[in-house]
Amino acid sequence: MQIAPTARADPFCTHTHTLSHSLTHTRRHAIILAGGPDSRMNPFGGKPGRALLPVCNLPLISYTVGILERAKFDDVIVVAQKAAAPQILTQIKEVLGFKIQLHMHTIENNSDKGTADILRELKDVIKKDFMVLPCDLVTNVPIYQLADIHRKNNASATLLFASFPAKSPDDHVADRKRLQQHEDLKGLTDYVALDAESNRVLLFRSQADLSDSGTVDLRRRLLREHPQVVVRRDLLDAHLYIFDRWVLDFLVANEQISRIKGDLLPRLVRKQFSDKRTDDPSDVYNFLPPSPLAGLDLPGAESPSTRPPRITCFAHVVAAHGLDKAQPNDDAPLVARANTRTTYAELNHALQMTNKYFKMVCPLDGTMPETIHPEAELSGKDTKLGPECRVGAGSKLGKVTVKRSMIGRHCKIADCCKLTNCIVMDYVEIAENVTLTNCVVGNNARIGAFSSLTNCNVGPKYQVEEKVKSKDESFEDDAMAFF
Repeated sequence: MQIAPTARADPFCTHTHTLSHSLTHTRRHAIILAGGPDSRMNPFGGKPGRALLPVCNLPLISYTVGILERAKFDDVIVVAQKAAAPQILTQIKEVLGFKIQLHMHTIENNSDKGTADILRELKDVIKKDFMVLPCDLVTNVPIYQLADIHRKNNASATLLFASFPAKSPDDHVADRKRLQQHEDLKGLTDYVALDAESNRVLLFRSQADLSDSGTVDLRRRLLREHPQVVVRRDLLDAHLYIFDRWVLDFLVANEQISRIKGDLLPRLVRKQFSDKRTDDPSDVYNFLPPSPLAGLDLPGAESPSTRPPRITCFAHVVAAHGLDKAQPNDDAPLVARANTRTTYAELNHALQMTNKYFKMVCPLDGTMPETIHPEAELSGKDTKLGPECRVGAGSKLGKVTVKRSMIGRHCKIADCCKLTNCIVMDYVEIAENVTLTNCVVGNNARIGAFSSLTNCNVGPKYQVEEKVKSKDESFEDDAMAFF
């Protein structure tokens, strides 16, 4: 796939470069991974995956596409299941009106392919350095910042991390309680060792991939070459990575590498500090481009002290807002992922309640969507909606009270219902005298009259009977977990 030159600036050039330089600069590919079902999103991570889940009544993937649209990308590859691809394309191009060129690469429904496996399928399409990002990333960090670090350091891989404001002892207690309450958050912690001066990545391991001892080891050579090391557990991995093109050739030759984060990146990071070469044609050193000093007759050019490292991994760490803050009070960026049902709900509530957050990441080119869609039907003054509520097109609300909640498209909510801190997706029907607090209700669900649910998840197409009283429960049919 060759990207035709246009009047757009190169997203991998700094903002100070001229347009003429940008048009002649090497283009790179962007790949959005919007693949298969995810158990951490149950009961909402079915066939379409996370890509089309609503966040402030916009599909989640639209925020990711918005990142690339703001960065002036011309061409983007979206990897999605066959069942979801037409919906994604329709939402992005026809409904939201993005001008960016999308190329859909489909995988089988319920495919268990890893992220690295998918990259191998794109080997004939990707000709240049490439960027990979997930469909659940919401951020306003400028892409050029990451790209500048990648280019300046001649990096093999560059990763985006977010750090958040220091927390008080009470905040840490609240965090521990949050982890205890939400199983989907466990195992998400990463261990990242960085050079204190250059932010070179010296170790990258997920807590889920550690041994039973839960310990990490740093090699002696690593410590000799980088005496100032900072090991952190408080960084959010945005899953936004830039890779040199040779990395894809290495992947093609090593089919046992299945995941980008779990397999590829840890291997590249480790190989930075290993000079062992083998006769194996799949050895990583067989794919490296020549050193910039190759062929130069310079004093000491072959010494380790002057030769640039052959494999290098760097991090861009941004100081970001925590979503738990009531109001952003400075110019720090927002970085969040909706990769579990808990973080999905938290992100939705944060964007609904704090308009400045939403303005920071709104994918519609500065156009804020209406909070109450013109095609929504309300029962006049007897419908009480708080200022932090959103109601989608075609929804009909009776004499109800709704606070800090999002109502999707074509929902029907009968009289005398009370909704607080809720996410109600599309085509949901709620009978009379229902009370919902801190609930997420999936597409096409039905909730019977006189029911009262608190801290509950109602899966897609599930029918809650009348007069159900429940707290901290997930309602889903086993057959519909990956509907």
